[in-house]
Amino acid sequence: MSYLIVCAGDRSNYKVALSILKYFFQQHKKDKENIFVCVADGDKDICNFLKKNKINYINKNVKNFLYDLKPNSYEWLLNIWCPIIYKNELLKKFKNNLNLHPSYLPYAKGKDPYVWSVEKQYPLGITIHEMNDKIDSGKLFIQKKINLDFPYTGGDVFNHSLKGCIELFKNNWKKILENKIKKKELKKIKTKTFKRADLINNNLLDLDKKKNLIIKNFIYKVLSQDFKFNKLQLKVNNCIYDASLNLKKNKKKQWN
Repeated sequence: MSYLIVCAGDRSNYKVALSILKYFFQQHKKDKENIFVCVADGDKDICNFLKKNKINYINKNVKNFLYDLKPNSYEWLLNIWCPIIYKNELLKKFKNNLNLHPSYLPYAKGKDPYVWSVEKQYPLGITIHEMNDKIDSGKLFIQKKINLDFPYTGGDVFNHSLKGCIELFKNNWKKILENKIKKKELKKIKTKTFKRADLINNNLLDLDKKKNLIIKNFIYKVLSQDFKFNKLQLKVNNCIYDASLNLKKNKKKQWN
């Protein structure tokens, strides 16, 4: 069996791609010569691990390498935490492929699913699926829900979903490889596929605009009752929460 792994680093403490690579090479020591890794962002930790273990890899011109590949050069294409969008012409070069996605598909397809899972109140979870010509729309291998108690943040979802992706892969890779997990069609519902531009446009909430007056008044209401001995209280799902805000002045917009 031959494998092409395309990966990239992340900003968490879990290091999804690196953690999975370490597990993968532990499981496939005998197939070492049949494994090739593309490090799309040149992540130093990943490259150092590959170099130390004498595993063949590249960390430049990854897209060119992929599209220059001859059909059936590798049986498996594994996309492990890499944002490359694969076209059908590339996917057809492999007998099998899979992708990790940190949301409970078909909810929160595309970029930054942690943000949209919280804002849109989508079900939380992680998914291993087959790639096709549409973003995060291929058949399911397996997925798992994440249960977090309200109130949770995008950061909470980020950490739990990245950790969950590692665990889901480790617990199910052998079953997928041995064809013990039957692929299923994604649930058919109308959902948006998000792009990074959606987050950029959504990141700055301009309270100087009249359309955001309701939100502005709510923020003032929270601030007005923020004492050590008294907080504005919110009732959500029949539970009562104390509310406070942490506003910190920034010199510039986060996204320019």
